[in-house]
Amino acid sequence: MLFEELFNALQEELVALEPDEVLSVSLDIPGAVTTALGVEPRVLALEDRIVELPELPAGLPDKLSVYAMARAHAQTLYLMASTPVSALKLSDEGTALRETLFADANALVLHKLVDAERGHWSTRAAPVGEPTRARPRGARPARGSAPRRRGARRSRRQPACGRPRG
Repeated sequence: MLFEELFNALQEELVALEPDEVLSVSLDIPGAVTTALGVEPRVLALEDRIVELPELPAGLPDKLSVYAMARAHAQTLYLMASTPVSALKLSDEGTALRETLFADANALVLHKLVDAERGHWSTRAAPVGEPTRARPRGARPARGSAPRRRGARRSRRQPACGRPRG
């Protein structure tokens, strides 16, 4: 069963609680839910002894996972309701950007600029109007083909002032 279905199934029981039966919870809810679901087999193994405790309602061990998953869904609903609008707006912007990037990636695959199966740039692809210059991975570019880095040393043949040496 889904968490939401379990939460909805418990609605009547939760609404019927008296105000003095509702406790304020100051626990790490995701951690408590994970713990409850993890110990459920051990709790069920001790069910005969747990039922003898007068403080606990009958059938509680059987409903441990139901209550835990319903509580997890209630926590999700709480977090969604208390999330600031700015975070939701940011999420909408992120979704729109993702859709744009996905469309761009599909266009690159369609034009065979990206190899869809390998997920990297195709060695056959070249900018429009330029010949393809594929070279093995790790090979350095031909001398003089790469632009000079800013602040790199000048060649001895080219003086700093631009006048020929002489």
